[in-house]
Amino acid sequence: MRSGFGETREFVRPTGCFFDPDGCLSEKVRLTLAPLPGPEGLPASQLDELVQERLIERETEVRAEFRAAGRTFLGMDGVMRVAPTDRPATHEPRRGINPRVAGKDTDVRVVAIRRWLAFLEEYRRAWLRWRNGDRGGVFRFGTWLMSVRHHALCGPSPS
Repeated sequence: MRSGFGETREFVRPTGCFFDPDGCLSEKVRLTLAPLPGPEGLPASQLDELVQERLIERETEVRAEFRAAGRTFLGMDGVMRVAPTDRPATHEPRRGINPRVAGKDTDVRVVAIRRWLAFLEEYRRAWLRWRNGDRGGVFRFGTWLMSVRHHALCGPSPS
């Protein structure tokens, strides 16, 4: 599966749920692997060997660092054997607090949480209107995605 420097490979647009069949991606694309500036004088075969040697050296260093920390490292071969649909066997522990609001002063935290909940409530109302076709609704200040991606109206910055 590996391509060497100077070789050209053709890639066909993937199918599946992440790729719109009517999208703007080309059906096929051709790519040629070219080296970065520096080793221009090396023949492609020597450049391939050099890159492979450096890759093995770096993987060896990272493996040692991981081993010292009690972790594992798959490396390129290990990653290539993993199915894209696989999931981790372990789960992240759920935390008891929401790290969105933190601080020692309870009163300040309560005010911040109330402001956040009010923002969410206002956002939800505006989003439901938007989803139902009402483009005249105004989202609260701080609604970045709707403003940037969909050019939705956003209110002024609170003073």
